[in-house]
Amino acid sequence: MKYITFRPGADLKEQMERHWNDRGRSDSVRMATDYQYPDYDVMGTIPLSYYLFWRQELQSGRMQRGCRGYWFLRMAEMANMDMEPSEVRRECIMLTNEHRGHWPTDPWRFLVDYQLSHGGNFDFPWIFPKGDTGNMALAEVLSYPPGPFSRQFVARLMEDSLDDSSYADRVTPLVNAALTAVGDLLHSKGTGILEEFGRGRILRQHTVFGEIPYFGECNYMVEFTDIDPNGKMGDFLDGIVRVAADRYLTEQGRPPLRIPSVITKEMRRIIDEYLEDMPAIDRGPKTHDAVITPMSEYMSGNDTRPVMLHDPSASDDAPDGRLPEWTREFRDMDDRLCGYLPSGHRTPDHGMLEGGRLDYYIFWRNGVRDGRFGTTDRGYMWLMLCELVNDPDAKGAMETIMGLHRAYSVDDTECLIGKTAMFMADTNDLDIPHTSISDGSASIGRVMN
Repeated sequence: MKYITFRPGADLKEQMERHWNDRGRSDSVRMATDYQYPDYDVMGTIPLSYYLFWRQELQSGRMQRGCRGYWFLRMAEMANMDMEPSEVRRECIMLTNEHRGHWPTDPWRFLVDYQLSHGGNFDFPWIFPKGDTGNMALAEVLSYPPGPFSRQFVARLMEDSLDDSSYADRVTPLVNAALTAVGDLLHSKGTGILEEFGRGRILRQHTVFGEIPYFGECNYMVEFTDIDPNGKMGDFLDGIVRVAADRYLTEQGRPPLRIPSVITKEMRRIIDEYLEDMPAIDRGPKTHDAVITPMSEYMSGNDTRPVMLHDPSASDDAPDGRLPEWTREFRDMDDRLCGYLPSGHRTPDHGMLEGGRLDYYIFWRNGVRDGRFGTTDRGYMWLMLCELVNDPDAKGAMETIMGLHRAYSVDDTECLIGKTAMFMADTNDLDIPHTSISDGSASIGRVMN
């Protein structure tokens, strides 16, 4: 497709402010814009109407089919308007799922620039962009305390190191534990992963956002550790992946892997100690064939409301004392598509969710974060609420809790969600939610310090 040549004028910011509160219509006719870099005035009535609907759906966590011009305009809004950073990040992740080819707006590269220009920390649990932006993000993730790496990133490392990423789901928690172990060891000696395996600090002039209009300061002097993926850092990451994969493979009765000398005996010892403390997690198959009778009966009525099931036979076993540690470890873990399995517990920790249940929990939890509410049960809900009451972003956590309440309150006969919302408001000086959400002041949040 040949796009019409056009560049937004100096009044783009004023146009943004004028259209910022405009709402789209669900009956808008889908029409892509013929401009790769449009502004609002040039798009025309029908494309603008659909853009407003597309933007509204994106804000609500529903991805509609867009076009390059819509991406450009939305990211220009993200760069220049007063949006919550968590919302910018969430929408960029959603846009990545629609990304096709070399579009003018790479959401991962944009996120690095957004956090640089808005004073945030680099937080990339999924994919790292190439070039300086990827170098900056990776250097930040490897600073103390290091990690976590995403499943996608570990899979990429495994492809480079082992020519096989088929068991990346099982190896990713081991990689992150090994990374933490080495980071703690080096930190105790007054150094770190970047100092030991990086190529030193570099100072560089960096232009943020590239082709996205930005009405702030465009150039920054940035200092970061230079990382050579083909040098010492590459050898270190290869070694970490091999140590983790070796642990998994030997447990499966397969021959051990050769571990490069960059992973010293002292590092191996401390890594082994960390791995011994990890829960025995059975990641389960990639797809599940279990049919849940209550869910099957529910869906047979053609009702697609998200449900929170209750299992009277669920175990009452108490969670492990390491629940706070596991909450931090699994907070940013990526998901994969899988079917619902009952949690089997009323108050589980991550280590109790075996046989693919941890996979489903993370898939369901990450979906909730993106505005997608699927089938769940009391155990999964309890564990997610535990994570939320310990989230440093109390305001954002409260918004998520209220989203859970709107989706599942009909099934929440124990007022589990409502009690937690009241607890969050009480302990974090937030606005008290409507009293109808709870029948008392107790909260599961008290289980964790």
